[in-house]
Amino acid sequence: DWQLQVVNILSLCPIIERVPRSRSLQILLPDSENILSQEFVERILELFNKIPTTEQTIASQCSFFRLCIDIVSPNSPLRIYLYKILFGKEPCPFFGPVLSSVLVEVIKMESQTLAEIIRNTSAILDDSIHLNAINAALKSNHLDSPIFALCGDVMQRNFFSFFSFQDLFNSFQDAVNLLRSTNVEPLQSILAVALLKEFVNTLWKSLVSIRDATREPLEFEVDVDINELVENINRAMERQSFQIRSLKLYFLRDLYAKGLSLHGIKCFSKVQGETFPWLNDLEWSDEDNRIGFVPYRFYAQYNEAEEAFEPLYMRGQQMKAENFLNYVLTDSSISKKMSLMGIAISRLRDIYALRDLSLHEKTAIQFLHTQLSNMPFDNFYRETLLSFITNTHQLYLISPVTSQSELLIRSVIVHIVALHSCLSASNSPLAAYLQALKTCKETYILTSSSDVDANILIEIGEALGQFTRYECECGFKYIVTECGDTREEGICPQCKSRIGGINNKVNPGNRRIDVQTIRGNEEANERMGYAYESTESRKDINYRIRGMTLASYRVLHLFVHTLIAATSREDCQDFFNIKEPIEYCKRHIEMTGTF
Repeated sequence: DWQLQVVNILSLCPIIERVPRSRSLQILLPDSENILSQEFVERILELFNKIPTTEQTIASQCSFFRLCIDIVSPNSPLRIYLYKILFGKEPCPFFGPVLSSVLVEVIKMESQTLAEIIRNTSAILDDSIHLNAINAALKSNHLDSPIFALCGDVMQRNFFSFFSFQDLFNSFQDAVNLLRSTNVEPLQSILAVALLKEFVNTLWKSLVSIRDATREPLEFEVDVDINELVENINRAMERQSFQIRSLKLYFLRDLYAKGLSLHGIKCFSKVQGETFPWLNDLEWSDEDNRIGFVPYRFYAQYNEAEEAFEPLYMRGQQMKAENFLNYVLTDSSISKKMSLMGIAISRLRDIYALRDLSLHEKTAIQFLHTQLSNMPFDNFYRETLLSFITNTHQLYLISPVTSQSELLIRSVIVHIVALHSCLSASNSPLAAYLQALKTCKETYILTSSSDVDANILIEIGEALGQFTRYECECGFKYIVTECGDTREEGICPQCKSRIGGINNKVNPGNRRIDVQTIRGNEEANERMGYAYESTESRKDINYRIRGMTLASYRVLHLFVHTLIAATSREDCQDFFNIKEPIEYCKRHIEMTGTF
């Protein structure tokens, strides 16, 4: 109730000046420059601190601060107090738009340009109450704090992104000098970093072809002297400091943001080492190259997806990403759906192998979760995409400690699952294993159950009349005659462990294959459904069935077990009716690596 009352009171304040004057109104407004008092704001903030922090209360705080900024006069002392509160601590979620609007308003009130503020910060702070107050509040934070990052993003997005490359180049040296200085004001540091980030962003955007830059000399489309540009960049990079090293890495990071894989960046560094010698100073190791390829570039719409989602990943801007989602829905072609899968996998899922997600990346995942839930995408496609970006499925879970070989295998698994989630289950048996496994239980499964086995069973049936098949834990198959219950023990010729069993109880590690006893040769024909296999028998590099080539058998074997394991846990469990069905499939998937 109190929140509603506060909002109602504040919403009336802007229209008070337009109300006809009256004696009572003059009593209420003795000072139009100070409609709100600091005591009032402090009391409201105390109330916020006493109630549990929820999404609703944070949204209410944002609304409160926004209304205060709108109502309070720029000349009011309360403004300075609000700056101290807003910029003196780490920002809460959803506070970005509030801080952004404040910074934009304050910068626009100043007569000096941002380039002048970078060059002569001290004098300008002395003349500007607002900038000085914000700068003083920022001093309570460190350079790597979220508030510094947020302010830098605001400056880059709302101001420096509108600079021409010539203007950015003119201030490049001043910004670099600040990186080396030990006496820098917080606001000055934020502006310098924001300018350098936009300089790098615009520089790489001006490349005629970023792909060709991994093989050929650089070619820029900019209105500056290229030799002077390269010389100034190289001179700046000669200086040794932590900040300069961070700038070097940002040059490469922005290439990654524009679509180059880690492998592509490594090639870029080798090829362009003569133009930019400082690229040779960066050490590369196998651990740096986690996932070195982006197979989704094959699809025509992937580049469009990158362009649409970059603002979402980098700055949390959602409009272009939402437009691309609607574009995919226009005809839901495989190319469009795979492009969406690819941008989510290469820009969100693969990050789990390197580090924790950034704030913008977490926001992007939440955005996709919300948007996909409200759009008419196929349920299985939606759930598969979400399982990739949340990194929750046991089959393809990754982290920074995942070995390089495991990472590559799981990357292949993800690509297989992504493609078959985009296909119709009615058009592909492999897609059916992934999307409609229950309907496949009584069908012949690709790469499963050899015809040779059926011929042997026919001969056994004619000789014995009835029998039941069992399997040792090593994969060796044997039969029990008559009723099919085990009454004797034997030694497995393959692993030498005990097979069979006594008193109708099968020995541990042995498994009955046939639920019903096979009677005569009519029932000995090859049965439909999945035939369990031991990975030991499949390690032979020359193993194959039904005349398949070695390569086709191995590839199909990998696809079948990947897609069955990637379906829902319930369907997978029902299909196999064994403990840990996913682990069973993973053993067969890993076995493919011997090919």
